[in-house]
Amino acid sequence: MKKIILTFFAVVMIAGCSTKAVFTPLYDSPGYLLDKDKVTQLSYDVASANNQLAIDMLQILKASEDNVFISPSSMMIALGMTLNGAANNTLLQMLETLHMSDYTLEEFNDSLRAIQLVLINRQDSTLNMTNSIWIRDRFEERVLPSFIERNKKYYGAMVAVGDFDDPQMTKDINKWVSDATKKRIPTAIDEPIDPLTVMFLINTLYFNADWATEFDKADTRKQMFYGKANKEVDMMSAVLTLGHSDVEGKQVVLLPYKDPDLTMMIIMDDSDDAYNADQLIQLAQQAQENPKSVWLNLPKVLIETKIDGKKLLQQLGMIDAFESNIADFSEMAKDALLTGLHIADVTQKTFLSIVEKGTEAAAMTKVEMRDESAPMFDVEMIVDRPFTIVILDTRHSLISFMGYIQNPQP
Repeated sequence: MKKIILTFFAVVMIAGCSTKAVFTPLYDSPGYLLDKDKVTQLSYDVASANNQLAIDMLQILKASEDNVFISPSSMMIALGMTLNGAANNTLLQMLETLHMSDYTLEEFNDSLRAIQLVLINRQDSTLNMTNSIWIRDRFEERVLPSFIERNKKYYGAMVAVGDFDDPQMTKDINKWVSDATKKRIPTAIDEPIDPLTVMFLINTLYFNADWATEFDKADTRKQMFYGKANKEVDMMSAVLTLGHSDVEGKQVVLLPYKDPDLTMMIIMDDSDDAYNADQLIQLAQQAQENPKSVWLNLPKVLIETKIDGKKLLQQLGMIDAFESNIADFSEMAKDALLTGLHIADVTQKTFLSIVEKGTEAAAMTKVEMRDESAPMFDVEMIVDRPFTIVILDTRHSLISFMGYIQNPQP
């Protein structure tokens, strides 16, 4: 069966908070790295690590029944912010999963900063990024200043403190993400925040680019697409001079954007062979060296995806960080080992639109940190025996209903 394989590298934008925000931004970090800090070169090893993470993720996820669209860069950056709080074997496993185990923490952070700056240094396209750290108010005093400072320096992270028990906090976090992705990913948090959750680390990416040569809408027609569900789709069509190769059952075409550094590589592969990062880049180079006149028929695409990053990362060997009795985040917060501070969840959401004009894409990766100790509240009350209820108008001290409950669910 022929397959279209797409990999989304990264994207970004400046976000704001709601007028009734319940969180308090700390420090002076805006949530993104500044343009004046641009770099022009990225080492081969760092790019290769990012690309191999993409391959790792895709190989596990593509067996699913659903579309797969991922951002390895978003995953790497969100985990990069997080691992600045990790130590010992927890840190080593995270670095190994990201294919950067030979790097010191400082070298890793320098490399991740370079990835971010290379990504946002764009011509004729939008490729924006935000990083943010959200801290439960009662957890703030335990967070180590060194952890915050590293995330400000290397990731430009916006750091905010707020009351996670206030529903407005969820709305504020979701608004930050929605604004950063131009509403393509409207929510980062879909459920009430768990009382044990103490921190969220979130990366957002937003990408928008026009094709070097746009497809003519008049040439878009209904045509069959043969996949897991054979169906008619809107198929764009154009004759274009494109990089192309067809070797060992792998047909490759490079569809360029107006931005001279960007292209979409489309692979039609009759085999189930797995790729590694070097092979993928080699396919692109072979196609680039072989321009041809191609009659390209490409379906319009509109998809949204959500992946369970915890399950995925555990399959890739990142185990300790998710176990409260093993995880070592002693570089993130005081008493982390005593309270069982660990990663409770990792989620990535993505959006992709491919149309005649170009491509729009977005990604959000959220890391949720949780304590295993008792929730941070003043008093605990468990109503597990008969109780009295009073519905009271407190302004006028007037009881309108009263009862004694012995069997709450008869």
